[in-house]
Amino acid sequence: MKVRNIRACSQQVHFLLVQIEGDEMKITPISDQPVKLVDSSGSAVSTPIVVNRRRR
Repeated sequence: MKVRNIRACSQQVHFLLVQIEGDEMKITPISDQPVKLVDSSGSAVSTPIVVNRRRR
């Protein structure tokens, strides 16, 4: 997952709610049940996942 820049994954079927505000993007997985995300080491990942745009 790290090689492909994947921060987290889930085995559950889900959609992604993406909210963009300025230089910040918030990603929240949604489903009919709470979505359990894990990172490459199997540790739980909290949501929303926040990504900040890098300025060049």
